[in-house]
Formats: sequence, C-alpha cells, structure tokens
Amino acid sequence: MKALIAAALVLGSAHVAHARDHMELVCSAVADAKDGGDKIPLFIHMFENRAADGESRDEMLSTIYQGVLFQATHTNKTGGFSTKVKITLVNGKNIRFRGTYSLVQAGEGYALKLAGEVNDDPSAKKAEFRAASATLKCVDLSI
Repeated sequence: MKALIAAALVLGSAHVAHARDHMELVCSAVADAKDGGDKIPLFIHMFENRAADGESRDEMLSTIYQGVLFQATHTNKTGGFSTKVKITLVNGKNIRFRGTYSLVQAGEGYALKLAGEVNDDPSAKKAEFRAASATLKCVDLSI
C-alpha cells in the first residue's frame, strides 16, 4: 500500500513538473512608419519562463535583421502580462528597435504591441530611427 501511495505521489508530481512552465511566441506584422515612408516588417520571437526566484517570469525578445540577432530581456514581476515595458533590441552597440512592448490576450491567442523607433540600418555608422507602432499577431509555439 505504501508503495502505491509513493508511486501516485511521484507520478502526480511528475505530471505537475511537465505543466506549462514557459511560453514561446512568434509574432509578426508590417508596421506603418509615422513618417509616411516605407512600411516596416517586424518579426519578434518571445520566450518567457520562470525566473530564478520561482515567482517572476523572465522574458526574452529576439529578432533577426540583416542576418544579425538583436535581443532584449525583461523580468516580469507583476504576475500578469507585461505592459508598456521599455526595451531596446540590441546586438552590441547596434540597435534595431527601442521603445515599449505589451503582451495582450487576442481572442484565444496573443498579440505583442510595439511602440517606439525602428532603425532600418543598424550597421550604419550613424543610427537613423523612424517612429513606428504595430500590433504583432502571435503564433503560440509553447508545448
């Protein structure tokens, strides 16, 4: 009987350990630039998982542009979705995006709202930013 109880506890806790412990989203949209220039394609990969403190959530946003990986991180301590979080998607000193992001529920899925400035040529000697905002529809790749 004790063995049966022990097995039930181990199997039950193993099931809990496999509960959704992270969220992985791929989000994209084409933003309208505020200057009326060319539209700006935006692609963001967002990976969110439990932080080291066991309560907060670590969020990493990534994008690839011109064959270069740009990333930003944030620790969400709110217990809910991140809202108007300031980020800068960087690779070294090169910046692709700076501004804010918010994760929102969109029907049964999610959307990532970006507002800020986009650099069309992060490798240029002088950065030139264009104001843009967009709501990126996300595909949930979480297991």
